[in-house]
Amino acid sequence: MIRKYLRIPVLLCAIPIATAANAQMTVEEMELIDEGFKVFTEETFDGNGRTCATCHLPKEAYNIFPASIEELSADQKDLVLATNVPGLENPDLVKSHALFNISGGADVCPADSPSCFGTPGEEHSGPIFRSTMGPFAQDITSINTRPLFPGSPLL
Repeated sequence: MIRKYLRIPVLLCAIPIATAANAQMTVEEMELIDEGFKVFTEETFDGNGRTCATCHLPKEAYNIFPASIEELSADQKDLVLATNVPGLENPDLVKSHALFNISGGADVCPADSPSCFGTPGEEHSGPIFRSTMGPFAQDITSINTRPLFPGSPLL
């Protein structure tokens, strides 16, 4: 019976700790978080109409998996596959490996370009793809991907 009554003070003691942790966040930090969420859910960056939240679903811990792409409606798949921007995404890579073009379809990525995400000092041709699949999240270029897809017309 004593255990039953001890639970209430223990739970009540946890409330100030949780509140104190939240109190350390400044108004500016909370506003930045709100702005980031707005960008994530609303901004299309003058692109193909998709937002980050189009593909990064909360139920998948904001990762993108081939199985979750298959569950999308036809309209959502069109956004994910960027069907309104011909040549931007490779539907086969998106559907099979959740690989997305993050370079905007650049034909050649110069070695000194900070936006290429490739191996520093290494030039490559073709777009750069990014996977968000948990521990496999990495930048994938035509250089580091050819061994994974030998003879593939995808890269």
